[in-house]
Amino acid sequence: MADTCGATDVRSRRLVSVAPQQAVVTIGFHHVSDAIDHYTAVSKQRFREIVVGLQQHANVVSLEQALDAMNGGELPPRPVLLTFDDAYEDIFEPLQSVAEDGLGSAVVFPVSGWIGRRNLWNRKTRYVARHLDREQLLTLIGCGFRIGSHTREHHYLPKLGAEDLEVELLESRRELESLLQTTVPVVAYPFGSHSPAVCEAASRSYSAAFTTETKSGVRVWNDDPYRIRRLMVTRSTTWPELWSMMLREWGS
Repeated sequence: MADTCGATDVRSRRLVSVAPQQAVVTIGFHHVSDAIDHYTAVSKQRFREIVVGLQQHANVVSLEQALDAMNGGELPPRPVLLTFDDAYEDIFEPLQSVAEDGLGSAVVFPVSGWIGRRNLWNRKTRYVARHLDREQLLTLIGCGFRIGSHTREHHYLPKLGAEDLEVELLESRRELESLLQTTVPVVAYPFGSHSPAVCEAASRSYSAAFTTETKSGVRVWNDDPYRIRRLMVTRSTTWPELWSMMLREWGS
């Protein structure tokens, strides 16, 4: 496992007081790959363009900073949290590069039952991709990245009964914490899908939960920490388009 990624702790930046209800714009990725032909796969060049844009125009914050802000904690202006769903292997090198730029504070959401395995849980996809294994996840943790849950099997949560929902949400957190020896304070709903019962179940195990901009959700975390909206980046998303969406989220 790598000892260091040469990252600069983003929490060491000078903080300024902001209104407690400031929106932390949360951005979601899946793949960073030139090989996968799928709308969720962002090319390496496009990903790099987005990272450079964020460095120049926004402030990438840690999960801890974003959670603390719900209780009146301080944030830099134009705060952004980066998230990566499914924890595919193709994000490993790009994230190490991000850490070297001092942005190693993103949240990676593994599917706990599929760590180190191929994505055979996704019966609708035409491509095969491997998920990060334990050692790779530990390396990212060592670089400053945080781990969240993306459930145990990536099921569509609103259709599950109470017992199965408990397994998907609670057991996935327990498995990840045991395997990786780290706290797992947040969850990202598969497909962004949720219901009142799903949100209630998530509230018993997590400090916050994430959806997508295409599902019912909130901009400001305080409004409902179990339906936090994310801007999901796809292969067609350009930096100017993403920046425009971010400004709308901040109300700029």
